[in-house]
Amino acid sequence: MAKKTPESKEESKEENKAEKPAKKAEKNVAKNEEKPAKKEEKPVKKEEHEEKPETAAPTEEDFQKVDIRVGRIVECWKHPESENLYCEKIDIGTEIRQIASGL
Repeated sequence: MAKKTPESKEESKEENKAEKPAKKAEKNVAKNEEKPAKKEEKPVKKEEHEEKPETAAPTEEDFQKVDIRVGRIVECWKHPESENLYCEKIDIGTEIRQIASGL
């Protein structure tokens, strides 16, 4: 067996470096050939929406059920546990109510 000289060692390293990209390219080609072609995706059918029963138009009787009151804000402060809520005391005439509202 012949000893490799420093020059021949360098040459063999350079040859190996040149071969590596070629081997990688061959592997990539082989991988691409092994992969099956992508299956054609079937269009997704949208579920048929259930038709909602038609609601009747509101009647005068429905409007009479609504209780709308006007009040005066007595006190307002930020809610201690939330950044977006406020607490208010509102005087509606017969009583003072405490409510929370998001602003």
